Amino acid sequence: MGRMAQGRQSVEERNKDLELLETCSTISSERYQAFVENIQDGVYEVDLYGNFLYFNNSLAKIFGYPREEIQNQNFAKFMDEEQAKVAFETFNRIYETGQGISDIIWKVVDKKGQERIIEISASLIRNKEGKKIGFRGVVRDITDKFKAQEALQKSEHRYRTLLDFVPYPIVVFTPDGRVTYLNPAFTEIFGWTLEELEGKTIPYVPEDLQEETKHQIERLMKEKVIYRLETQRLTKDGRRLDVVLRAAVFSDENGAQSGELVLLRDITHEKRIARNTETLLKVSLALQEYPDLEELLDFISNEVKELIKAETALVVLLDEERKEFFFKALAHDDDFTKQRVKEIRFPCDQGVSGRILKTGKPLLVEDMSKVTDFQVVVDREAGMKTRSLIAVPLRSYDRIIGVLCALNKKEGVFDQMDLELLNMIGGTVSLSIENARFADELKKAYQEVSSLNRAKDKVINRLSHELKTPLSVLSASLTILSKKLAKLPKKTWEPTITRARRNLDRLLEIQYQVEDIIRE
Repeated sequence: MGRMAQGRQSVEERNKDLELLETCSTISSERYQAFVENIQDGVYEVDLYGNFLYFNNSLAKIFGYPREEIQNQNFAKFMDEEQAKVAFETFNRIYETGQGISDIIWKVVDKKGQERIIEISASLIRNKEGKKIGFRGVVRDITDKFKAQEALQKSEHRYRTLLDFVPYPIVVFTPDGRVTYLNPAFTEIFGWTLEELEGKTIPYVPEDLQEETKHQIERLMKEKVIYRLETQRLTKDGRRLDVVLRAAVFSDENGAQSGELVLLRDITHEKRIARNTETLLKVSLALQEYPDLEELLDFISNEVKELIKAETALVVLLDEERKEFFFKALAHDDDFTKQRVKEIRFPCDQGVSGRILKTGKPLLVEDMSKVTDFQVVVDREAGMKTRSLIAVPLRSYDRIIGVLCALNKKEGVFDQMDLELLNMIGGTVSLSIENARFADELKKAYQEVSSLNRAKDKVINRLSHELKTPLSVLSASLTILSKKLAKLPKKTWEPTITRARRNLDRLLEIQYQVEDIIRE
């Protein structure tokens, strides 16, 4: 008849069976007759062929037959052929081993044709000589319990099927935090399968959030529900995700806490978009505060380093006249490295920047050790070690004026979203870089012009000084000479003196013009 369910007797039920079996050993005694007949559990004895020799009224009720239709009948009468075969094998095993069994689940059919589920225990009966003469045991009707369990299993199956289709990760925990269920969405996002975690705790709480998580669990036990908690969890491969968590405690039919249901929603992408938008706005608003080229580029590289969570961010500019790239700004933890990098210049057809200048396309490299067709110049020139990188062109209209780079992702690897963000930053700051660069060149040109003006002023001032003294002397000398010659006829000296005076006046006019230029 066989075992057909997973139910097991409790310790108390087993002890009760043993007591009943002990009672049955003296069943012929009138002293115990009333006791056996009045208990709710069925008590039976069968011979070695499975024919009922003795049973109490409770067994007749459980089987659903009158006593006279059970007496001396074989147990196979009350079950189908397959169950009867299993029952025979069970009794035969008891006969061979001499070991009783106390947790057998069989199906029997009552007189009305309805199926009943019974739980029986059975042990070997020996006579005074020790000869095996039959079997005795206890029978319980667990039909209602079995059907309730079956209904619960079907209900659980329906709910699990439903939860399997929920697009958000769901986990069901025991009260002590061990996994009993997780849906495919959890596996898809976090990486672990139910087979890996069933009966275990999930190692997905970051070390720095252990204490906070402990307090939140205590809160859940007290309030029975958490409607929204924004926190972080780890994936199987070590990535850190931003999640919104909802949790509820559920109870069994007796009101005892049965477990916890936790639903998580991955908001990492949403948070990144929000942070990216906020940073782009911040960068856009701050650009006008940095008219100085070097200060602007330092600001940009530091923002990129923090936003993309890279070890290094740098801005490489193109010197079109010399056909060289040079590093104008670097965000890095080591100041000495920053200084060394800013001294580097290299041909515009080399390195990552040379590749981008040639192709005009952004570049994402997850593992530099697998790249053989180009190398990172700062590695060669400044002793840095680039493991991964993203780089985008800086464009001014139809020209590439430089390259914006981020090196070595601190957590995880660079992805397409990082590249798109860097590209957006590059597009936002390119014009400001070009304007600041133009302003820087104007400033240098102005400084050069100012230097020339100062030199010119010195020359003109010197010239004015050199002219003024001799002209004064000449003017005085002509005046004295005219007085000396006054005694002579005018026609002999006046034309010459007049011509000299006229040329002297021209020189004096030039001097006055020079002085006017200096005053201006």
